[in-house]
Amino acid sequence: MFLCFCAAGNALAEATPHHARVALLAPTTSITPGRDLWLAVHFQLDQGWHIYWINPGDSGQPPVLQWQIPAGFRAGEIQMAGPGKAEKLPTRRLWV
Repeated sequence: MFLCFCAAGNALAEATPHHARVALLAPTTSITPGRDLWLAVHFQLDQGWHIYWINPGDSGQPPVLQWQIPAGFRAGEIQMAGPGKAEKLPTRRLWV
């Protein structure tokens, strides 16, 4: 089984390479047959940029992951850390 855990932080819907860096993180350097492998996608974003959670509401779209995996492997459901509250403007709150 091949599973993915996606950890999202403060970021924007269509972040360009100029405003976001993305890294794939794994707890090990090898895959053991018959065992799950959890991966994390880490978004590092410039200040003022954000991405949306898996349920973005009316305002945007969540990140989309497209895996290219070998035959015999499968990807599980993507799991994202829950949203947190971020201060966007002094009079407005934004959930990311």
